[in-house]
Amino acid sequence: MHEIKLYDAIGYGGITAAELTAAMPADATEVTIRINSPGGAVSDGLAMYNYLKDHPAKITTVVDGYAASAASIVMLAGDVRVAHKSSIIMIHDPWSMAVGDSNDLRHTADVLDEHAEALVDIYEAATGIGRDELRAMMDAETWMRGEAALDYGFATMVIDAGHETKKQAAASVQFAHMFAALQGGKELMSKEKTRKEIAAELEQAKATIDEVKIEAAETVAEVEAKAEQEKAEVLAQLDAVKADIEAIRTERDEAKAALELVNAEIETAKAELVEVSAQVETANAEAEAAKAALVNPAVADAVLADANPEAIAQVDAEADAAEEAAREKADVEENAEPKNELEQWEAMDQGADRSAFWAANKRAIFRQMEAREKQEVK
Repeated sequence: MHEIKLYDAIGYGGITAAELTAAMPADATEVTIRINSPGGAVSDGLAMYNYLKDHPAKITTVVDGYAASAASIVMLAGDVRVAHKSSIIMIHDPWSMAVGDSNDLRHTADVLDEHAEALVDIYEAATGIGRDELRAMMDAETWMRGEAALDYGFATMVIDAGHETKKQAAASVQFAHMFAALQGGKELMSKEKTRKEIAAELEQAKATIDEVKIEAAETVAEVEAKAEQEKAEVLAQLDAVKADIEAIRTERDEAKAALELVNAEIETAKAELVEVSAQVETANAEAEAAKAALVNPAVADAVLADANPEAIAQVDAEADAAEEAAREKADVEENAEPKNELEQWEAMDQGADRSAFWAANKRAIFRQMEAREKQEVK
């Protein structure tokens, strides 16, 4: 009896279908394939399966460690399929890597579905499980120990794991490291493309990335140029705004100066008002006395009786002078030029009329104040 050990990945630097078939003697009548593999390329797994199924020798497959992924197909090529209690068989959907546009990716998905159906053909023929259930098991990535593999029909017999040789146990440890490494490199089942093809695609991807980088650099240059132009426009607008602000500040300062002038005049007017008020108080007192004299002639007679002739003469003279001054003032005012707004405002008594006159003529009054100040400076 001839024995071949499949203690490595299938394809991809592991054991290829060509190596397995080369190890088969042409005159072999019984061959045992001992398996401890994490799987690998579907193409090599299918080639191994079909070659062993077509070989005239009686084929016995023994799972010493793992028969995972594509290795589960090779296991099912045996006329007798043996698993230890501690052996593990795993089935799952095939997978691949793809680069390209949406059409390329859809095509890859269709190809993967075809690979899955090919695997289901083998699993169904060996186990008798329905296709839908098998697809569900593959989609869930189903792991089975020896007895479960027997129950599902993947194994035809189970032997006690205690009968494993030390060499077989060491092979299981070797497999664990190999499987972890393959998992890390994402090189399990169904790789449609060769390493050479993948390398070429990577080179193409690099070239595409370089083109994208060039386009990105050009785009950045355009963006920077546009940003500089927009920056210059914003700075010009900022300068215009600054000029407007300076003009507003100048107008504010001028208005502030005019306001201060008005406030000073108001203070002067207040002082004059106090003086006028005092005069009004005196005039009111004199008016009250005059009223009393008019109402009561006896009072007037008493005042005149108390006054000496010189005082009476002086009062009469002052009265005559006041009347003459009033007539002259009236003549002057009658012949004088009309008063401007400032003079009219200054001549008005405090009150609502004066405030209304100010509100209506304040611009003219300001101009006339400035003109008066300039005249006084000269």
